[in-house]
Amino acid sequence: MCGLAGFVDRAGALAGRETVVLEAMAASLAHRGPDEQRCQFDPVCRIGLAFRRLRVIDPSPAGSQPMASQDDRWLVVFNGEIANAPALRRELEQAGRVFRGHADTEVLVEAVAAWGVPAALHRLAGMFAAGLLDRRDRKLHLIRDRVGVKPLSWTLIPGTEIFAFASEPRALLQIPGFRRQVATTAMASYAAHDCVSGAASVWQHVKHLLPGQRLELDLTSGAFATTIWWDAMEEAIRCADGAARERSTEAARLDATDRALRSSVSDNLASDVPVGVMLSGGIDSAAVLCLATQTGGAAPEAFVACFDEPELDESRLAAATAKALGARLHRIHVGTDACLNLAPRMSEIHDEPFADASQVPTRALSQAMRNHVVVALSGDGGDEVFAGYHRHVFAHGPWRRWRSAPRPIRQLVAGMTRSAPADAWDALRRLLDPVLPRRVRGLPVGRRAHRWAAVIAADSEQAAYDALTLRRATARSSWWRRDAAGRLPDFLTRMQLADLTGYLPDDLLTKVDRAGMSVGLEVRVPLLDHRVIEQAWRLESHMKVRDGQGKWILRRLLQGKVPEQVLGAPKRGFAVPLGRWLAGPLRSWALEEVTQARRSSWPGVERSELDDLEIRLAEGRFSDPEWTWNRLMLLQWCRHWRPSA
Repeated sequence: MCGLAGFVDRAGALAGRETVVLEAMAASLAHRGPDEQRCQFDPVCRIGLAFRRLRVIDPSPAGSQPMASQDDRWLVVFNGEIANAPALRRELEQAGRVFRGHADTEVLVEAVAAWGVPAALHRLAGMFAAGLLDRRDRKLHLIRDRVGVKPLSWTLIPGTEIFAFASEPRALLQIPGFRRQVATTAMASYAAHDCVSGAASVWQHVKHLLPGQRLELDLTSGAFATTIWWDAMEEAIRCADGAARERSTEAARLDATDRALRSSVSDNLASDVPVGVMLSGGIDSAAVLCLATQTGGAAPEAFVACFDEPELDESRLAAATAKALGARLHRIHVGTDACLNLAPRMSEIHDEPFADASQVPTRALSQAMRNHVVVALSGDGGDEVFAGYHRHVFAHGPWRRWRSAPRPIRQLVAGMTRSAPADAWDALRRLLDPVLPRRVRGLPVGRRAHRWAAVIAADSEQAAYDALTLRRATARSSWWRRDAAGRLPDFLTRMQLADLTGYLPDDLLTKVDRAGMSVGLEVRVPLLDHRVIEQAWRLESHMKVRDGQGKWILRRLLQGKVPEQVLGAPKRGFAVPLGRWLAGPLRSWALEEVTQARRSSWPGVERSELDDLEIRLAEGRFSDPEWTWNRLMLLQWCRHWRPSA
């Protein structure tokens, strides 16, 4: 929900233009909050705050922002949802705090007024990013939730002493003196990950506040510092150690996980506007819908994306889940028309290069849902929290067996696999397509075979993780946590940590936030409530991966409630027929992007790369369509945002 922005202009560089700049920053975030815009400049503290509102909880004027605390010391702009706001409100009322409305924003600002920023943060549950002005002590606090569901970026503009922050970097571009210089390290991470990772932004002087991070700025001196207020690795260690001391039974841990999930889903249903569920054919969204139907109210409506390609379409499984749970299901067709309409607009939605191709159906699904609901519950995070990726299953079993094999044997097998080009493996698969199971037809097996070869030849956990998560053999992941070695119990847990603190916030949560907010849809992720995450850290690995399948505990909790065909279905990502789209309906658009790029000189784009792209597109054959998409999204982003070297 909502978009926030602001600046501190200590030296008066804006000189009377403060309101104009604030309004421009707010207007650039209108998609995040289509219902209301408010700006406020404090000439004493020399700080301006801008806000775009999506009315979800307490749509009355009592929920408008910027919002002041009862004692007028604190002023807040806030994006997100405080899931445990009702419980915190009751506690604050018992302590004498008087509330004007029932917005969770008011709970946040009064909690800070009562307990201070550090203590209040640790008592919050949910997703949030906020700017908190302490008018008494003349300090600004920027905060971001534990896992980075809600975004927040900041900058110190050279030569102006202007400190600024915003929900999306696009708002920072509205400040006079901002230089659109590209950070080369960010371009490298984009090439490796399909997204800009970590604290670095694509813009040289912009940083992203990290998940679980707080920034404190002294308005008088201009000095600032960042601290980590919630560290995922330290929490994982604490929870695992606590579970080892308790020696709970498997039944007790099943019950504790069930209670944590029920509480989170129930809290995330709080809304003064309609709520729906993003449903797939998988277990995570099925768990969310299942728990949502057990809260006592009417079952929320569910929405699923449908593809023309049978091997990618999950609507049949989603329909089985919805029917079993008594929920009405809306099927959203994502075909050629949606592809043609949305692909050329991705750089409008993402103001940093982003190339996870599932961005297209996610945006299409969000747009369709917004015609019915304002809030959507998603199953995102279930794979990271409960070990649902294929690589997690691999880490729990096959990795240990391969590691015990002599290195020469591993290298021999890897060499034999790599001796055939990826195109040759794909040609073999095409010959076998008529007799292969439908779910594997058309898959780029050549690239996967080469990736498997790299994994079995890996001489370290990071090398194996890189081979499992990156497409480019020469790339290195910035997500792997070297500091976890020796501190977390096994490769599976260390891999989950890397996914939770890297892949999840940088890719998946960015995708979902931008897709939803681009149409004014608030997407909530109950499986990422910190109480659920901390309970999952208490589970031993065999309660997450068992019998060659991930997310064992979720499957166990859903037995008898969700159809067995859903529980037993193989893991699928939110895949799109990218190769077919590029060879067919998107080819003309893609070739035009290459042609446009030849007329310009964009940082990070080489002439030889354009030649290679043109050849691939002209021939219509893609052994690695995701890499082609990565380059096309970069070209499109450059053309739209016009960076300089």
